[in-house]
Amino acid sequence: MLRLVTLAVACQCALTAGPALLSAQDRAVRQAAEALARRDSLDPLAHYELALVRLEGRQYATAETSLRHAVRLDPRLAVAWLALSVVRERDNDYWNALRRAGGDSAVAREARVRTGYYRRAFLLDPLVDITVLSLADPRGLGMLFDRSGGGFERTWAMVNDAWNQLITGLGSPDSMPPGLLWSHGMLSAHTNRLPMAILDMAALLNALRIIDQLGYTSQVPLAANEVRYVLAALHERAGNTLQAIALYQTVLENDLGNYMALVQMAGVYEVRQEWSEALRARRAAITTNPEDHTLKIDLAETLLRAGQAAAAESVLIDGAPDLMQNPRLYYVLGRVLWSLGRRSEAADAFHTFLQYAPSRWAAQRADAEARIAQR
Repeated sequence: MLRLVTLAVACQCALTAGPALLSAQDRAVRQAAEALARRDSLDPLAHYELALVRLEGRQYATAETSLRHAVRLDPRLAVAWLALSVVRERDNDYWNALRRAGGDSAVAREARVRTGYYRRAFLLDPLVDITVLSLADPRGLGMLFDRSGGGFERTWAMVNDAWNQLITGLGSPDSMPPGLLWSHGMLSAHTNRLPMAILDMAALLNALRIIDQLGYTSQVPLAANEVRYVLAALHERAGNTLQAIALYQTVLENDLGNYMALVQMAGVYEVRQEWSEALRARRAAITTNPEDHTLKIDLAETLLRAGQAAAAESVLIDGAPDLMQNPRLYYVLGRVLWSLGRRSEAADAFHTFLQYAPSRWAAQRADAEARIAQR
């Protein structure tokens, strides 16, 4: 089976009584989640949340169905890909059926596919919400990622004790077990201890380079260049924009197909108001992955922020045939048309947006309604 996260722990980390897994959701909660997914049928997060209810109730097949629907609606929904990587973790019937049909090789192939979903989640969002991992393995290592009852602080403190014990003996994070560096780094990032997370990921990157050179296999599910990508995102979150840009550029030098590094880099350039560089990165992302049509909406938003509304309209019109069911298209188009002074056309776009937009998009819905009232 998958064992996506390991502490590699001769670390004497006292993982004793972890938080109890919540009981299966009662019928009323399940029905409410199903009703929300029906009402907001174009909201990928509604389908993701329904999947979590089903996963907690051990309805593995229907949970996976909901997750696959979520990623069809939004191929860049990282939390749904992470959940897909572990949704069958405890489904013994599923794995046994695979073994009966194709032997151990079939199980190994499926495990590789699921690990690919895990890696995709971190490609899409290096700081993806890792809570779902606790549902996959609630009594084992997954308990590290259970944030019920006060966030990740309890589990961070537990892992940090192991980290401190080892650092006392080893003297340097570079000598730490890679699995411990990964778990401690992720928990540090998700408890806003960014300097500590950066230290962990930098040490992990060095360790993985050595492992690669020696021809060994690491228990960490990400490759060295993918860890570099996570490290870039941590620097970005910490406001270290120059370090983030340099790391994203190195990521791209090692993997020309990593279009999300271009997306992330564009965001950094926008923060720095370096619009020509941001637009160059947005266009390069589209060239690298032309199948992700939402990248055109990203480009249009950057053009709008850069004061190039007419160019933004052209991009949206060009992408419209592939984005007709994406509510975000109509919201951004409305803002673009509004900026161009074509308020009646903008109102039409906002009306369409309001027809399809998920209820959780409260701020955007309020903005659209206010503009319609002002036209």
